Amino acid sequence: NWVKIIRDPTWPGKLDFLSSIKQTSDGDYFAVGKFKIDESPDCMEVVKFNTLGDTLWTKPYDYMIAYDLELDPDDNPIITAITYDTPFCIKLDSEGNIIWQSQLGEIATHNAKITISEQNANDRFYIGYIKILYDIFIKEITSNGDVYDSYQFNLSESYEYRYPISLVFNDSNIFFTGRTEGDYDINCIDYEGNFSWQFEKKWYGKGVDVLKKTADSNFAVISVTGDDNLVLTKFDGEGNYTSIHDYIIGTNQIQLSNFPNPFNPETTISFELQENFENPILEIFNIKGNLIKQFSLTNNQTSVVWDSTNHTHKQVSSSIYYYRIKSNEVVSKPKKMLLLK
Repeated sequence: NWVKIIRDPTWPGKLDFLSSIKQTSDGDYFAVGKFKIDESPDCMEVVKFNTLGDTLWTKPYDYMIAYDLELDPDDNPIITAITYDTPFCIKLDSEGNIIWQSQLGEIATHNAKITISEQNANDRFYIGYIKILYDIFIKEITSNGDVYDSYQFNLSESYEYRYPISLVFNDSNIFFTGRTEGDYDINCIDYEGNFSWQFEKKWYGKGVDVLKKTADSNFAVISVTGDDNLVLTKFDGEGNYTSIHDYIIGTNQIQLSNFPNPFNPETTISFELQENFENPILEIFNIKGNLIKQFSLTNNQTSVVWDSTNHTHKQVSSSIYYYRIKSNEVVSKPKKMLLLK
């Protein structure tokens, strides 16, 4: 609907990044991130803008970086931030004035990403971060900024402190994730801080980026593998996954090409498939995105000859066409070919 540049043009520095954004009940937005002024230390910035994208105010604060943001029932932002090695939680009013600020205690590296959950039934928030080197801290914070409870875990030396952990909860448990080397873990603890279960999946990957509660009270995680695939996993509160989908977002898993290109009337589409691909299909689309032809493939197959006919065996007209391979695991990036008659 609109695109806006969210920045005060009178400021001498630059906005490095926005790390979180939330919409209020009346349609306004709060966004937080990091602001850089020349050689000065980094500072936290909070931006408020309306539903049309017009900036209402922007303010810097004496923290290095703001990492995450949630809203209380009155739409006041509660922000997690850090100053050098000390994690903080800050609550602002609707005009950006500080209501309270709470030091979370344990020293953390300034690279540690500090995440916050939505408010639970007891009007408290969960805040999580990884301390040097592999200690995970989860703090339960009251609406007044007091630390109600604190949990600490040392899971393994494979957890990466520079990676954010993501927090969600239900009536019985707290769920959190982080980054590990070669796999991702979803951890479940009860409200006493005891481990209930851990779900581990080997994806030879880069970590879990997002953990969210779904509308049917289950949970979904999105992660990126070392092969540049996007993995979407859905699981229930007991750690049983109901579905795993692996979507390719790079080009390294399936090599696709066609020759000749341009062509008339035939072209050979060549590819390399991995052995674990299930039900691979080659799809051909017209320039409008309509599927006009598909071929069922086998894993040892390396090419298909397309004779410029559609699924009813009729010749198609000169135009640009797109082709891709998909399976139960991946969808390749589409490639373009040109039919010239």
